[in-house]
Amino acid sequence: MVNWENLPANLKTIREFRGLSQADFAKEIGIAKSTLQRVENGEMVSIPTLQQIAAKLNVPLATLFMAPEDLETDLLAIRFLREELSLIQMPHERRAGFLRSVKKVIAMLEQCWREEE
Repeated sequence: MVNWENLPANLKTIREFRGLSQADFAKEIGIAKSTLQRVENGEMVSIPTLQQIAAKLNVPLATLFMAPEDLETDLLAIRFLREELSLIQMPHERRAGFLRSVKKVIAMLEQCWREEE
């Protein structure tokens, strides 16, 4: 289900994640700054415009409408992975041990979060 109410916050989140002003972001995604301002203020825009934005961002159109908290979590994961290029270049023989360690850390985080609830 498409939730149009998520669109303004999601576009702003993506723009801020990229560290861009409205003018620079609008230029990057190929729309007028005024159009971006309207979208970020909650005004409707055409489906073709939204398809253009999604295509320029290289994301599925549904990403623009997902729950903002899910988008923010995905962007944090992307930022982490971008900053950890050494993970990609890790020797094959170390990958299994690394993945075991990551699973342990994730399990600990999940346990901490459950205790907070």
